[in-house]
Amino acid sequence: MVKLTQRQLDLVKVVQESPGIALPPMLEKAGFKSNSRTAYEVMRYLKAQKVLIRTGKQKSYRHYVDPDLKYELVKVSSELDSIPQPDSLIDEASAITLSEDQVFYMKNHHQHMPRKKLAERLGISKLALNLFLIKNNLETKSREAI
Repeated sequence: MVKLTQRQLDLVKVVQESPGIALPPMLEKAGFKSNSRTAYEVMRYLKAQKVLIRTGKQKSYRHYVDPDLKYELVKVSSELDSIPQPDSLIDEASAITLSEDQVFYMKNHHQHMPRKKLAERLGISKLALNLFLIKNNLETKSREAI
């Protein structure tokens, strides 16, 4: 069983409807631009999976679909139809609050320290420290804005 995306399946359906179709009209009917890289990548995949059968000589190829084709449609996620999931790590890190002693230590004694070292001394992660500094608009001498 071959896994096909919707775009690949559209191309297969065009060839099934018009067996022996040449490449340019096949791509046009399937909604691809004639010289698009995507179209040729789809074609290459379908030929490699033996879904499309190509016959004839160069410049006069004809395309057919394997009559015993069994496929499974797979969904490809894109930025437009995927819903961002909450990031629990960032939620946890941004919810951390520092004690008065930790804030005093950070502000008055070790502003010159690298963040990794400062986070170790405070007993928190570097991510939590960075988010705390951003959230509270704190600056250090070694960096303009942290």
